[in-house]
Amino acid sequence: MIKTKLAKDANPTCISSNLNAFLRHVGNDPLADIFQFASADIMRHYGYLLDTFRTNPEHVNDALFTMMHHISGDLNRPEALYVPHILKVSCIRIIGY
Repeated sequence: MIKTKLAKDANPTCISSNLNAFLRHVGNDPLADIFQFASADIMRHYGYLLDTFRTNPEHVNDALFTMMHHISGDLNRPEALYVPHILKVSCIRIIGY
């Protein structure tokens, strides 16, 4: 959970700076670069961050759902989101428990 706390406390300016640095190194196919974020390990961390969805800063939730959208839709990898923790959190949010 340490990584979750770090992500929640991150300064939006630093996040923007890191994103700009990332985008400068993107090759001719940005989707190929985003593909690295579709690993099971990264998805597990997304699930941990979703545990605290209601108390996360808006920029954290926005980044999570944006990446999940790109992975599922743009990369055509919806199966990458079939991580037990993400499914559990999603079911809890949908059902309302």
